[in-house]
Formats: sequence, structure tokens, C-alpha cells
Amino acid sequence: MASLGSATIPPHPRPSRHQDGTHCRSSALTPLRPLLTLIFALRSLCMRAFVTGTSLVLCLSTGLALAPLHSQDSPPSLEGAKVLFDGKSLSGWTTVGGRYDGKARWTVREGCIVGQVGPKGQGGLLYTQRPYADFVFACEVKIDYPFDSGIFLGMEPRSQGRRGWQVTLDHRPKGEIGGIYSDGWLRHNPGGEKAFKKNEWNQVIVRSRGFPPRIEVWVGKTKILDHQEKGEEGFAPIGRIGIQVHGARKSWWKNKVRFKNLKLRELPSHNPLHFQLDSTGRLSLTPKGKALGWTPMLENLKAWILEGKEPSPFLLNKSVLSFLAEGAGKNLWTRERFKNFELRLDFKLSPSANSGIFLGGSPGPSGRFRYSHEIQILDDWSWEKDHKAKLKAWQHCGSLYGVSPPRLSALLPPGAWNSYQIRYQGGRLHLRLNGRLIQDLDLLALEKKGASRALRTGALGFQIHGGGRVKRGPYLWIKNFFLRRIE
Repeated sequence: MASLGSATIPPHPRPSRHQDGTHCRSSALTPLRPLLTLIFALRSLCMRAFVTGTSLVLCLSTGLALAPLHSQDSPPSLEGAKVLFDGKSLSGWTTVGGRYDGKARWTVREGCIVGQVGPKGQGGLLYTQRPYADFVFACEVKIDYPFDSGIFLGMEPRSQGRRGWQVTLDHRPKGEIGGIYSDGWLRHNPGGEKAFKKNEWNQVIVRSRGFPPRIEVWVGKTKILDHQEKGEEGFAPIGRIGIQVHGARKSWWKNKVRFKNLKLRELPSHNPLHFQLDSTGRLSLTPKGKALGWTPMLENLKAWILEGKEPSPFLLNKSVLSFLAEGAGKNLWTRERFKNFELRLDFKLSPSANSGIFLGGSPGPSGRFRYSHEIQILDDWSWEKDHKAKLKAWQHCGSLYGVSPPRLSALLPPGAWNSYQIRYQGGRLHLRLNGRLIQDLDLLALEKKGASRALRTGALGFQIHGGGRVKRGPYLWIKNFFLRRIE
């Protein structure tokens, strides 16, 4: 699991181990644990009960949670998922760049990724090349018994000082399938092993959404885990996905873990009560979304005004709006003006691309719009390197430009779709990037302090700034743009 440098380093503190690798845990009470926990829960004065979906979950002051193994929730769809492993090479994967780099051996044999301990029993992870935010990850896994493996989420270099999460695939005596570990146990799952077939291929599906994330796990069609993380502190907001070989004692060195059919479907951040997602990544309104006044903004361009004259600096094709490098300086504005509003959209950047979302716009005497504020859209991944200059904190993607830097970095790399959710009501601005809260500002209070100005009623606009490395053609893409007034 998490300690990977050597087989002599103890793995998880649960159950603890002696130097010879034997377990140090009272096994006599193991069969009674669910009953004892339930009795304690019912007697505890600090018990809270709430309903999540169709399952009743008991939350105790101890942090324990009980949930039925066989949930009615079916596995999420993998339609439209991309293939992460070509069956021939480790292209798209790396053994460095996460929190648990190690010396495990990773090879490709017979169309599978095969993991074994290193020459001295060392463990290690194999990571995706790029990070992800919200997603469904699926693979088929076959684990020799006994062997310890896992699926890791939110992996970034240890130097960043932030952790991710492990979905345990600890296929050993008293191991756990589908527990959640993060340099210590967050959620035990002793019953997960029941759904895992010994010495056979098992499909494992992991869905991670939001921050702090809700992590759900299926083995085959059986849902074995539904875990809601409690807080953000100390965790990475986005990160790589990893598969693991845990360090092992010598008698297990010949054992292996095999992975195949590794797939991933990225999920745009959205409220499923208001929007429904199809296999192509396109959102449409639910009846409740329509009743709340959400309006699609990219079905056509009748709702928009372009600054300047032709040629047009953008293209609209199948509700995807692309901005062209040739049109820099010609901004696009809504015809309607808004006071309190909520919007959500997805955007994709080319390397070093620069744009923004204008708030509170109104036309000036020259026809150019003036505006109250700008929410930055910028490729933080490439801009400083390409321009050989350092960005100020309030210039990064997600900043309220010139006023407030984002509270954390949650931008995905160029070529990946990102989601913005912006809400302004009664002087308060909330901004989420890929479901991660990055701005929570009281603009009225800042105005009183002279630190900023309030947002006036006005149009919303896109800044058509520049394409970075792209000199001709599209450099910014927008889709799934919905907007509503808040009364």
C-alpha cells in the first residue's frame, strides 16, 4: 500500500506487523466487529443518522461508518471512455512524479501491465502521465494470492506536501479490498473481499467526483464502497492516477499483479439534478434545470454581441465555440445584462493561451465595452516557460484578475477540458474550477475597504486575448455553457 521503499518497511499500521511479517491483531473479535460497532453506534449519544441515496449510514464520533455491501447503485457508464493502455507498451505511463515513486518492476506481457516487487522486494507505483479531476476509472485486475496492490487517486510529487487516496486491493490474509487509505486509514472495508474473485480477473471501477471527493468503488456489478471525504486540508485537488505494487516479504516476491483494459471517462463538474451528461461529454437540461431558469448559451449566437468588425474571431460548431488567434482584441458579450447570476461552462486551452470572462460589462462611447471584473482563463502550465516571465499570484487561471489569486490550483493541462462554475449574488462571488472552490469573495466588503469594487449590473463577456503558441486557428474552446438569473 503506501510505504514502498523496501519490503522491510511495515505497510499500513492496520493490522500492525512484526518484523517477520506476521499480523499482530486480535482475530478473535474480528467476526463480532460489525455487531459490536452497531451496538456502540446505537448507544452513542453523539450518533447522527442521515440517508445517502438508498443506504442508511450511521456516522459516529469515532469516524466509523456502516453501509451495506450490496448497494442498488449500478456501475457508471464507460461509454465514451478513452483507453489508457494500448496493450503493447507503457506509453502514457510513468514511474515518477507521484507521492510514492519506487522500484517495483513494471512490464507488458500478453496484453497486460504486469507489476512485481523490485530486486530487493521494493514496491512502487505506475502513474498516468497527466492529472485528472473528476472521472470514472475502470480496469480489469488479476492478483496472485497473496499480494498487495491498489489504485491511487490525486497523486502529485511528494515535494508538494499533499496526499491523495488509495483504493486498497490488498489480496492477502486479513487484507482489504476497497478500503480507503491515505498515509493512514480513512475507511475500512473488511467486507469488500466478498465481491473479489480469487485467482480470477475482476473488473474494478472507481468514480471520483468533487473536492473533497466522493469516491465510489464497484467490483463487477457490486458496489463495495461509497466514501465521502470530510475535508480538503492536506489533500491534492487534482492529480495523477496510479496502480501499485506494494513491497513484500521474500516468500511472496514471485507473485504478480496484472492489469488490462484500463479506461477513463472524464466527468465535467455539474449538478446532476440540473444537467444530464451523455456519452460524448455534452450536457443537457433536466426538467428541474429548465424550471430553475437555466438557459443554454451556445445553441446559436443570437444572444451575443461582437466588439469590432469582421472577420469573426470565433467559430460555432455543434454548440462548441472556438476562438481564433487571428481575432485577438475583439471581445464577445451577452446582449442581456445581469445583476445576480449563475453560470457553468467547460473550456479547453492550447499551450500558453490567454483569455478571460468579463463581468459587469457595458458599452462605452467608442463601442468598446468597459467591465467591472475579469476571471482569468490562462494556461498556467506553459505560460511562464514560453514567455520567460513570472506570473503574479493574481494572474493565474481562476484569479479575479488584479484582485484575488485562486486559493488553490486545480487547472488541468492544455488539451484537457476544465469546468468553471460561477455564482454572484448579493455582492458575493463564488468560483469553482473543476468542482474545487477557488474564490469566495465579498465584493461589497472589499469595496468598502477600498480593496476592490463591487460588481455592477452588466453584460458577461469573453476576452479574445491571444493564442500563445497558436498563431492561426483556434486556441480556446468553450462548450456546455449554461446561464441563469438569480432573483
